[in-house]
Amino acid sequence: MSPIEITVQALVDAPAERTWHFYTDPAHVLRWSAPHEGLRCTRAKTELRPGGRHVGRFEALDGSYTYDYGGDVIAVQAPRRLAIALDDGISMETRLQPDGARTWVTTVFHGAPEVEQGMQRSLWQAVLDNFRDYVAARQAEAKALADSRAEAARRSEAARRGR
Repeated sequence: MSPIEITVQALVDAPAERTWHFYTDPAHVLRWSAPHEGLRCTRAKTELRPGGRHVGRFEALDGSYTYDYGGDVIAVQAPRRLAIALDDGISMETRLQPDGARTWVTTVFHGAPEVEQGMQRSLWQAVLDNFRDYVAARQAEAKALADSRAEAARRSEAARRGR
């Protein structure tokens, strides 16, 4: 059986460079890479170079399930493209396309033909939706911090001037 092709996409509210950072930095991947609340990513590492290794682990929160995976990085063009071939035969290619201050993230998977296509699409889309939501939350936090610092600077300047 030949692999099936699945495409998932999300519009992320961040520029491509920042989106790439959140997509590839293991500290962030651990926080967004899971298809649902009952599963978490507990290990993530990608050597961002052709021939580098990509490894990770998913664990059920109740301890009932663990899934280790690994693969080879096929191509990297930061901050636009990452292609990986997993050891289990699944391959994926993610492309980032700027759209003003936002970024379209599109991932094409060549998935397992023995697993129902709709289920695979739903799981991969859920992971990408988690990513989109994670980035949105980080962007909101960064904006709130910047606004707070700007307000503190305004108050400090007003106090300095004796107002």
